[in-house]
Amino acid sequence: MLVSSIALPGAAGNANFGLSFDASTNVWVSGGASVGGPTGLGVWEVDPTGAFLLGSATFFSASGGTVFAGAPAADSSGNAWVPASEQTSAGFTFQYDLFEFGPGAVFASSSVYRRGADLDGGFSARIDAAGSIWVAGVSSDPVAGTLDLALWKHDASGSLLPGFPVFWSGAYKSVDMLDVALAINFVSGQAWIATRKEFASCANPEFALLRYGASGVQISSSLWHNAAESGAQGRAIAVDGAGNVYAVGQSSSSMALWKYDSGGGLAAGYPQTGNYNSNALTLSGSGQPVVLNGDQPSLFSSNGTLSGASGLSTCAIPAVSTGTGYISGAITKPDGLSGGETVNVAVSSRTFLGQEEPLFFPFTASAGTTLSYSVPLPAPSTWSVAAVQGAPQSLAPGSYIGGYADYAAVAVVANSTTSGTDFSIFSDTTPPFSSITSLVSGSTLTALSSITGTASDDAGVAAILLAAHDLDADLWWDPGAQQWLTSAVPVFQSASPVETGKPDALSWRQDVSTHPTNGDSNYGGFAGNLAPGRTYKVFSQARDFVRNLESAPTGLTFFWNGPGGSPPAPPQNVNGFALGTSSISWVWNPSTGAASYNLYSGTTTLLASTTSNFYTGTNLSTNTAYQLCVSAVNSNGQSAKSCASLVFTYAAVPGRPEFTAVSSMTISVIWDARGNPAATSYQVFYSSTNFASNFFVENTTHTASSLTTIFGSRTPVEVEVQAYNDNGFPSDFSPAASTTTPFTPPQPPRNIAGAAVGVSSISWTWDPSQDADGYDVYGTTGDTREIAEQRRINSLGGLKNLANKINPIGPARQHLLVCDPNNPNK
Repeated sequence: MLVSSIALPGAAGNANFGLSFDASTNVWVSGGASVGGPTGLGVWEVDPTGAFLLGSATFFSASGGTVFAGAPAADSSGNAWVPASEQTSAGFTFQYDLFEFGPGAVFASSSVYRRGADLDGGFSARIDAAGSIWVAGVSSDPVAGTLDLALWKHDASGSLLPGFPVFWSGAYKSVDMLDVALAINFVSGQAWIATRKEFASCANPEFALLRYGASGVQISSSLWHNAAESGAQGRAIAVDGAGNVYAVGQSSSSMALWKYDSGGGLAAGYPQTGNYNSNALTLSGSGQPVVLNGDQPSLFSSNGTLSGASGLSTCAIPAVSTGTGYISGAITKPDGLSGGETVNVAVSSRTFLGQEEPLFFPFTASAGTTLSYSVPLPAPSTWSVAAVQGAPQSLAPGSYIGGYADYAAVAVVANSTTSGTDFSIFSDTTPPFSSITSLVSGSTLTALSSITGTASDDAGVAAILLAAHDLDADLWWDPGAQQWLTSAVPVFQSASPVETGKPDALSWRQDVSTHPTNGDSNYGGFAGNLAPGRTYKVFSQARDFVRNLESAPTGLTFFWNGPGGSPPAPPQNVNGFALGTSSISWVWNPSTGAASYNLYSGTTTLLASTTSNFYTGTNLSTNTAYQLCVSAVNSNGQSAKSCASLVFTYAAVPGRPEFTAVSSMTISVIWDARGNPAATSYQVFYSSTNFASNFFVENTTHTASSLTTIFGSRTPVEVEVQAYNDNGFPSDFSPAASTTTPFTPPQPPRNIAGAAVGVSSISWTWDPSQDADGYDVYGTTGDTREIAEQRRINSLGGLKNLANKINPIGPARQHLLVCDPNNPNK
């Protein structure tokens, strides 16, 4: 039964949405927002009844691109953290954003991460028991050119923690229908991710479950494929109080529900399937899985068990043969196996790990120095064989690795076993070595089509990285963007050379002709972007299979005397405008012939390089001046810099005023600056008509105001404050504070005078007393009586400025009148 519903203003109907509950059970929703242009980020906060909108916010990319919102997470303070993937240029380039919104969906902060390739994005956020913010998403590897699963971890303030992000390499072939779901085990502090794994040789993905420790170390990974090998993927995940992990997703055309124990083992009878079509999952109070069937939550009840198996599917093995054979042998670790370790046997139809993803077969070791293995492979065929200890995606310097007979080819015959494929693994801490052989240092070149070299390593070279430096202009070549850029460190990127020989001693040849050949991670086109009369230096750097990196890259210089051109003209009309308290958007006219632009803070500090004619600076200080200078860049160098005028971020909305003194004569207030610097200007508005009109406005540069004037007793007073940045733009008004001036006893009446009216009456008059509501009248006869003996002879409540008569009075007597302003407190 539908209990309540509410419209989300500005929501884009074709976008994905996620929600989270905060400690007050308010509902935070994130998703797409649109005002007719590109989709932006929308955030809405709804009260626990689901009937009232408490606040909403939108964020649109300054580049005019799309923003894809991830699922939010609410912290114990009532703030919501929303991950996103923001398009930063007209091309397919996205950065990872993490936004913080306070109560009422008020923007609080943001952080940005860019790995250096074309795609970073957060899809799912969770907060652990310590308040740390975990975000799972994707990231392109600028070196390997793969699309990796990424895991970020931030502290409670949103700062990225050391050691993060961490990556699961090569998880995806494409960006179509990426499913990355994240859950946290609050007892162990471990993160679980349900997603999918794609292989180059498989048309369909496999379900993947990964587990990470609090420091970001991957503890385990599991794969599952259905019997038909027709595709499986996880879309939502939850952990119960016992640490069991549930994941819901898709297996071919069926909904699938997996259950794993706290150690990552698949529970008996799972995965299950039912008549559901779900992308959402939660657990009931009793720990039972609840899935969303269309728009109806349903307690899961199994209609059957899906057939399939854990581990690598045969579709991941290239179908080069119709038969099956086996390779078997013993792997030796001389310094011993304690038992329980995972050793992955890797086989490749080419020289191990060279230009294709190998097939990994995991084996659990027993205590001792050797482990026996046997792996099934298509036959007849030939393979190279190696092994690594631990998860292949987590290899690091010092990992144990080794290959059979220097990666010699091993023949597999159908229906038979090639035995005796024995070899050792060792701790690899030795970095590889590379050299450039086709260039002579100091030579003059008029043409260049390729660069060749050699590389060697004790276990095997996995990649060749290149860097090129324009020594005259101090620019580095970016092969992905096909442009020169400024960098404080060498810009090494993975090349795509043709390799010959075995991994431990190979030769390589990289095309650098005048036109790009393929992809965006190679050096094709480099030679066409050299400027005549310039000196260049080219470096090579090798990386091995356990990520040891050559420590002293080889570098050779040459003087270019071939074809080229001139740098572009400087950009014109660089202007900036504040977007908020921590961001400024800058824009300039494009320069003819510019391939990119270098952006500087002031005139010296390089901020970034971009191919767009706009830039958004984020994480800036409140009401602080910034200046951007821009130079245009092409293959022949960069132009002079053009600079914008100083632009200030907006001032923050001040805190609600607090009264420190209230009387009928004086009102004093203070307020929280909310991050505004000390010299920020404020306007303080005083009103007694709920701001229908203001009876006083004060300008001040202090977070305090004291107004001295005559308000009068029991007067309502409202106060609100507005801050101004140094460009003169006001913030929103602070929340209003209100009070009422206290009652103050009126002053005594003045100028009392009497006149005889007859033998029995006297008429008395006096000046009115301010704030008096009435007058008490006291009378005596004679002029020697004390006030204490006076008798109250009349009360004239509420009468002012009135002549009064006192009757009766005897003849020929002296009379004294005392008027006391009526005082209700007396």
